[in-house]
Amino acid sequence: PWNVSKLGFQTILSNPELEGGELRIPLRELMSMVSRQADPHEPWFPTRKHDWVILQNESYGKIIHQTPDQVVLLKLGGSLKTYPVIDFLELLPENLSHGFRVQSSFGIDYRHQPDATSRVIEMFGQALRAAFITEFGNERVRSIKVEFLSAGTSSLDYVVLADFDGSLGSRYNFIKRRIQSICVDVCNANGWVIPFTQITVHQAT
Repeated sequence: PWNVSKLGFQTILSNPELEGGELRIPLRELMSMVSRQADPHEPWFPTRKHDWVILQNESYGKIIHQTPDQVVLLKLGGSLKTYPVIDFLELLPENLSHGFRVQSSFGIDYRHQPDATSRVIEMFGQALRAAFITEFGNERVRSIKVEFLSAGTSSLDYVVLADFDGSLGSRYNFIKRRIQSICVDVCNANGWVIPFTQITVHQAT
C-alpha cells in the first residue's frame, strides 16, 4: 500500500516502511489509478528493517535493506541475498520478529512403551523448559509443549512445540538443534534407548 502524502499535479505517494519509499506521480498517470480504503491495521510491508524472516525457499536471515525495488537479506555467515520486491513477496516471508514457533520431533525405543504417554512426556517437558528458561529468561520463553505424536515403524515418536518471543529470531536454527540435544541428554540421563531405522535385506535365492 501507498499513502497519498500530497495530491496535485505532482502527487507524492509514500510508504514509511521502505527506505526511499517515496514516489512522485504526474497527475496524468494518477488519473488511471484506482485506490481503496485502507484498513488501519493493515501493515505497510510484511517486514521491517532488522526483522528476521524465513522464506518459502528456506532462506533465513535478517532484513538489512528494503526499498520499493529490492529487499536485502543478511544470511548467517555474512552473505547477502538480494531479492526484487515482487520476488520477495512471492516467497511468502514468515516474519519471526513478532514471535515464532519451533516444531521438532524425537523418537524413543518401544521398550519404553509403559511410560510413553506419561513419564516420558513429563521428563522431556521439564528438561526443555528448564534449559530454555536458563538460557533465554522466562519472559522470552512463551510456551513449551511435548505431545505424543505416533507409534512409528521403529520408534515411539513425540513432537515438541516451542513458542518464543520475537527477540530470539536470530536463534531460530540454534533452538531447533538445541531441542534435539536436550532430548538426547534426557534419554542418556534416564537410560532411554534412541532407536535407528532398521533395514531388512532379502537375498534372492
